[in-house]
Amino acid sequence: MCHVGTRCKGIAREIGVKGDTGDDRRKPSERKSGKQSEPFIISNDRNKRETITRRLNNSAPSPRQTAKFLTATTLGAMFLFLSGLTFTGTVIALVMATPLMVLFSPVVVPAGLAILLVTTRFLFSGGCGVAVITALSWVHNYVQGKHNTPPGAADPLEYSRI
Repeated sequence: MCHVGTRCKGIAREIGVKGDTGDDRRKPSERKSGKQSEPFIISNDRNKRETITRRLNNSAPSPRQTAKFLTATTLGAMFLFLSGLTFTGTVIALVMATPLMVLFSPVVVPAGLAILLVTTRFLFSGGCGVAVITALSWVHNYVQGKHNTPPGAADPLEYSRI
């Protein structure tokens, strides 16, 4: 008797061995008594549908997961469309503006440099003005005695005299 199962049965068929090849899948008590057990076979289509439906219901996503998936997919598609539209508009604007930039570059480049220099000078002078106002404010508060030193602590300016 072959105890390996279906593999042995297949080999026995190939080589033409007749006899007990392990086909008897009954329980040992049923083999002796001659009873045969009924295998579980789905015989009609309704049972198959119920089984498949039951499996699908067990593995189906929850309504919340479905809503999240649909929302994410819709938003992703919408943002992808908008980014493509923006990119297309940028390319069209660049194509239309390139001849104008080439045509007016003798005027635009010096004007751009002048604007850059004026802006830099303005920001530098504003920064210097803020620094001067801050320094004068500190000197004024120090002379008035309103500087922030905790009681009993040494004055920070005293350390510079040593």
